[in-house]
Parts: sequence; C-alpha cells; structure tokens
Amino acid sequence: MAHKIATYYFIGKLSPEESCIWFNPREIHLGDKWVLDIYKSGIALWNPEMDRAAPEIRAFIKDTLDTVVTTFNFVTKSKLKYSVTNLIEARDVVSTNNLIWWYLPEFYIKRPASPKNKWNRAWRKVGKFYKKIINSFYHKIALRDFQNCIDSVGDDSFFYAFRIIEDIRRATTAHLPAGKSDSDYWAEMHRILGTSESAIQPLTEVSKKVRHGEIDHVVVVRARAQREQIINIALDVMKRAFKLKFKGLFP
Repeated sequence: MAHKIATYYFIGKLSPEESCIWFNPREIHLGDKWVLDIYKSGIALWNPEMDRAAPEIRAFIKDTLDTVVTTFNFVTKSKLKYSVTNLIEARDVVSTNNLIWWYLPEFYIKRPASPKNKWNRAWRKVGKFYKKIINSFYHKIALRDFQNCIDSVGDDSFFYAFRIIEDIRRATTAHLPAGKSDSDYWAEMHRILGTSESAIQPLTEVSKKVRHGEIDHVVVVRARAQREQIINIALDVMKRAFKLKFKGLFP
C-alpha cells in the first residue's frame, strides 16, 4: 500500500559547537524539494511532500548529510561532525513554509550571524554543487575517504589518503574505455590534473607498506614525522580534480 503524503523533518546537531557559532546560511535547496536548514550547531533536512515511509529514505538522508558536511569540511578545512537526533513526520499534510527553531542556552550568542560571512557563503556554495557531487560517484567516494583520512590519527590515514588518489584517478579517467593498462589510466590522470608519478611517490610508498601491515618499516616510520606533508599530496590531487569538475566550488 502506498505511503500517505507527509512532511518530514530530520533534525540533528553539528559539532564541535564552538566551530558553528557563525553558521546562518538560510534555507539551502538541494533539489527534489529537499531543504537544508542550518543555524549555529543545529542542522535540519526537510521535505514538504514525501510519499515514502521514513525507514525507506534513511540511507538517502545519511548519504545526503555525509556528502554535504564532508564537502563543507573539504572546502573550508573544517572537521565538523553531525548527528541526526530526531525525526518529525507531519502526516496527511504538505507544509512548504516552515521555520526550524533551536533553543539556545542563556549565555549563548543570540545575534544571528550574517548570511554573507565566509562560512555561510561556503554552505550555500556546497548546496549549489550538491547535486553535481552526489551524482558523480567517484568524487563522492573520494569525499568519504577524505573524511576517514582526516578523522584518523594513526597510520591508516596514509591508506585513506592514497585511496583518495585512486578515487580521483577513476573519476578523471572515466572517459577512457575499459581494458587499458593501469599505467595508461595513471598517465591520463597526471596529464589532466598536471600531477606526476614522482609527486605522489612518497604517499604511494607508505600506503603500500601500511596496506600490507608493515607498520614498522622505515618508510612508515619516516612518514609519521612528515604526516601532514604526505597527506597533503592527496589533498592537492583532490582539490585539482574538484576544481576541474566543479568549477566555482573553490575560490
């Protein structure tokens, strides 16, 4: 039996709260009637007209918020996390003019931040490019590996960093026919992005050792002392690819 029309509100929190005090980007329309609302550390994703039961779209909600928040982290060099804490289902109604309110502690800064500040411009930019990013499979997977990379404090960060480059290679060479050699695909990525095999070699070496469990190898030990520099190899490749694919997402 078809699910009756309902308005859904998925409501949650962003953290750390101290990183969110200037957030006030106003409504961000993501397409298919989905609206993202953010105010300080409050985040809500709502749709005025859904004909599917909430459990059926749970994976979609997670995928959407993962993509939006991780893209914001990548664009702004932030480390935000989110959690969905509540679902409101208004049944038998189509509600298109809504306000989401968050009650704040008495000592909290109440004055709304300017929607034109750099953080809110970044949120709106992410919303603008959301549909392109979520429909570009390997760029979206690169975002997931980026989030895993920046969340990690151990050697597996090198593993995730190299996976970012592998994701970008697949995204950048999707126009090539299947069946070519790996070297052909790598060469095409380097040609398009202006990178080189030698430039990514330090990350290639350490990720291979980590992947094989050789965490005491001198290559891994040496890489730990240059962790930020080596991780930035992947982030540079990723930024080049995203600038090329999503013109206007980066300054």
